[in-house]
Amino acid sequence: MIQYCGGKWGGAGDFFPESSARAEWESLRRIMYLPDESLVFPGHDYYGGEGRMEHSTIGYEKPRNPFLLCGSFEAFLHMKNNWNSYKVEHEIR
Repeated sequence: MIQYCGGKWGGAGDFFPESSARAEWESLRRIMYLPDESLVFPGHDYYGGEGRMEHSTIGYEKPRNPFLLCGSFEAFLHMKNNWNSYKVEHEIR
């Protein structure tokens, strides 16, 4: 089964007209219920701490992905707004 949660609402911010950070947050919350073996194919940021990763799994991402670890929409928004400095601080490519 293929589940797609991205698309027009996958990104949010000034570069994505008519985008919605809330819709992005809700989309990420939905994928947390997929089976751990579900494959994830990101559209960008292929480096997941283990070198170049062109795909992953939900099970791998749940305990590692900073956006999935945000406990609230406010924390998610803070992470999005400060992503570049977070990447530098945590040595993420």
